[in-house]
Amino acid sequence: MPRNPKPIDPATPGGQLRELRLRCGLSLGEVAAQYSALKGSGGDPGHLSRIEQGKDVPTKETLDLLLSIYRANPFAQWQLRIRFGYDEPLRLP
Repeated sequence: MPRNPKPIDPATPGGQLRELRLRCGLSLGEVAAQYSALKGSGGDPGHLSRIEQGKDVPTKETLDLLLSIYRANPFAQWQLRIRFGYDEPLRLP
């Protein structure tokens, strides 16, 4: 029987990552396998789930790798790096 995913607020950074993953049609297990193949280790579906739920914060390296796997456009990448605290918003004079 298929599991129903827990509702995750798409307005949160983790929710935005989940939306990107679902748009790619990937399960957490598939992302974990791709992550491990690219990095050589560390693809834990449980950790990825906790990031999506806002219970864990990804390292910048993990975030960048996930954004690459999800083929996120440059604006989405920048926006999520800001939301997770790794980039600064643009300041206009």
